[in-house]
Amino acid sequence: MVEISSVVAEVESLFDNDLKSHQISLIVDTPLPVLNGEKSRFRQLLQNLIDNSIKYMGDGPLREIHIGCALRGSEAEFYVRDTGLGIDAEDLGKVFYVFRRGRNSVSRNIAGKGVGLSSVKSIIETYGGNIRVESEMGKGSTFRFTINSQFVPALQTNRDGQYAGAITQSEE
Repeated sequence: MVEISSVVAEVESLFDNDLKSHQISLIVDTPLPVLNGEKSRFRQLLQNLIDNSIKYMGDGPLREIHIGCALRGSEAEFYVRDTGLGIDAEDLGKVFYVFRRGRNSVSRNIAGKGVGLSSVKSIIETYGGNIRVESEMGKGSTFRFTINSQFVPALQTNRDGQYAGAITQSEE
């Protein structure tokens, strides 16, 4: 069992210097569920998404990364939303392919090899989910991904038809 709020706290600690030096706030908007799976994979998933949000934040006045989750009958839907540069519409369909990097990464000389989002997609698919991105240039990006209910104890019911799992709130 993996408390996703704890994983977010670990990743935030890992990027503490980058967040502070770039004056970026990492905000958890909703309680986050406990998931059944490999902690290292969930950490890699969130680490890649948050790292990209930091790298592509740009110089705008609002510098935030938001994380949240909504539980539905068959899945948990998470989001990682930033107020960064955004992704060019022509690049949106390519961001999850290995070794593909967007125009912003080239024009702004942002480091990376183009494997992070591909590995994020692979991890999510391992847990029966999918990922998509919504973005607008100059306003930021939102990555939404799902995890199948079989890995979300809060969505599993007991013999009485009651939900059996727990949701935890991030500790700040």
